[in-house]
Amino acid sequence: MIDFIRSNPIFIASAIFMAFSIPIVVWDIRTMKIPDMLVYVGAAVLSAYFIAFTGWDAILHLVAAALSFGLFMLVRKFAGNGLGWGDVKYSLVCGLYAGPLWAFAGYILSAVYCGLFFLVLKLSGRYGKDRALPFTPFMALGTVSVSAIPIVKQLAC
Repeated sequence: MIDFIRSNPIFIASAIFMAFSIPIVVWDIRTMKIPDMLVYVGAAVLSAYFIAFTGWDAILHLVAAALSFGLFMLVRKFAGNGLGWGDVKYSLVCGLYAGPLWAFAGYILSAVYCGLFFLVLKLSGRYGKDRALPFTPFMALGTVSVSAIPIVKQLAC
């Protein structure tokens, strides 16, 4: 069992990420709040997994998490607090999971998905500037989209 966990980091990390991200996204959609406990425990479990089973790759994932957090802090500052603290904290989990190669591409995709969603809502007349929308579904979708590339690549080999 330990051999399987050690030799399949992409699949195990994906399972951990999804186990925490799905409840976070659902909670955010329903309440417009992100449960801190799920974010912190998710980040801790992913960190522990990477440190215990991936060796030096863990450092790259931890750096990606720190850079993601910093990037989202800057976005929050320059967006006039239009981005919530929960989204900033959730960026740790996304960056940690995706790693340095995929995290930032995932955020670009997140922004694209979010922009398209806003466009559809605006064109349909269902969006007003006074209405807030949860951002974690777009963050999770962008992160999963780009993280699927190495999963597909590993399955193909």
